[in-house]
Amino acid sequence: MASLSPAAALRVARQAYLCNGLAMLLAFPIGFAGAAPAPALVANMTAGTGPGQVGVLGGAEDAGKFGPPSFVVLPDESLVVLDAVNLRLNVISKRGFVKAIALDTLHAPRDLAFAAGKLYVWDDSVVQVAKYSAAGGLIALPRHNGQQESSSLAVRAARSAFADAGLAGKGDGGNLESTSAMSVTDSSGRSWNYRVARQREGLALKVWRADGEPTTLALPLGGVAEGAALIAIDSQGNFYVRAEQFDSAEGAVSANIFVAKFNSAGKRLAYFSLPDGEGWVTSGRVFSISPTGRVYVANDADGFGIHELSASAEPAAPPVAVRPKQALVEAARSIPEERAAILARADLFYKLAWPLAPANYNGKYSSVCDKSAGKFWLRPSRLNGKTGETIKAVPYAWGIKDTLVGFSKKIGAGALAGNVCTCRDPKVNDCVIREVAGIDCSGLVSRAWNIVPLGTSGLAAKGRQLDRIEQLLPGDILNKAGSHVILFVAFNPTATPPSVTAYESSLHCDGVCRRDIPLRQLRGYKLYSPAFLER
Repeated sequence: MASLSPAAALRVARQAYLCNGLAMLLAFPIGFAGAAPAPALVANMTAGTGPGQVGVLGGAEDAGKFGPPSFVVLPDESLVVLDAVNLRLNVISKRGFVKAIALDTLHAPRDLAFAAGKLYVWDDSVVQVAKYSAAGGLIALPRHNGQQESSSLAVRAARSAFADAGLAGKGDGGNLESTSAMSVTDSSGRSWNYRVARQREGLALKVWRADGEPTTLALPLGGVAEGAALIAIDSQGNFYVRAEQFDSAEGAVSANIFVAKFNSAGKRLAYFSLPDGEGWVTSGRVFSISPTGRVYVANDADGFGIHELSASAEPAAPPVAVRPKQALVEAARSIPEERAAILARADLFYKLAWPLAPANYNGKYSSVCDKSAGKFWLRPSRLNGKTGETIKAVPYAWGIKDTLVGFSKKIGAGALAGNVCTCRDPKVNDCVIREVAGIDCSGLVSRAWNIVPLGTSGLAAKGRQLDRIEQLLPGDILNKAGSHVILFVAFNPTATPPSVTAYESSLHCDGVCRRDIPLRQLRGYKLYSPAFLER
């Protein structure tokens, strides 16, 4: 059966009501036989700042969309959505929007994890923001000042979740938990450990508790890279493993991402596949599992919709042959001089230290992104509350492609630092404010390539398209024309999760960063080498 788009799912839903910008659909598909039915829309939040709405930035041409990066399911089956733009949590039950929990003391929350009755966010560190009980529901903690024991089992599970999401790395192909076992808590709050081992025909997870024997969860996976992570254990003791295998198709990154459900003895019971098409959210851990075993994913093609997946007897795409990994790692270690120069130019934007003066923080514009009200300057959240401090990295600025010298001069002259409000509307100059200082994604790549600044479509025209991921060399790009572009540094096929190290200027980073980006977040990105360089 063909998958419905989120918009189509909304139209055909029979039972829906609107509550403060939140559409709740009260249908839950059951059963499995062969191919899974289309995902069922459970809740849809419109974009905005009102109750039950979520902040969504980007989505215009040359601005990758940035909205809620993740959500979790609580023991009572209610949903908690991380609204990173509006700095809050939205709590949703089957009856509709329940409440919002402010996160206004945080700077740039980028992921959400629930473990042993505690709710954590990643804000450059693990921060507990709320606690849950059956009697009291979800209760916010005052000031969100990290009120947890750093060595607790719940914190360790949260750290593992954030590492699995590709956060907390150093942009060097490593990972927060790369030298130790990962951790998950089950619906009773008990801690489980797991390790991923590579086998001739895929991956195997060894799962164990401190007081028990290990269980092996085997998955036949292949491709140029493959990954797996234990993401949940339901109230019946079943294990849920997110599996992913990556390759190339028509010069772009292809990915097959699904959840495999195992019983406590390690027998595969069912599969839940991430649908093809645009908008499916691949930040965070992709899938959220309820204590009763419901599997949810999100789509941001129209607001932010949460969908329930139905089980199938097989994954949507069959396993592909395992490919050797060591040669790919070795090939990335030698960087020709002209390519090293490209990376060095990008690194200058990443490492630049500059003072955030009051004029750069608050100018003649209020920090509001509302095109209908004629307001389209929004300060990057990582700068909030940091007036007078020295900031690292050039901030993201929509439509701006400053040189390093130009950026420094503008900041010194009192220009506003950065702008994450984006649109495509010639009546308001596409929401571009020329006096703002910073750089956008294609601007960073253009400056690194040392060419006249171009957009993502122009960069594709300046590039030589490659066939396969393995052909990427430092200084090449992964480009989604009309959306976003990153500058390739290295390929990490055996990392957890499989990733590429890259420089980018993005809404995710609020500016220029070097980070390890999980391959699952690059589905559909095309591969290019600068045409002016010989290969």
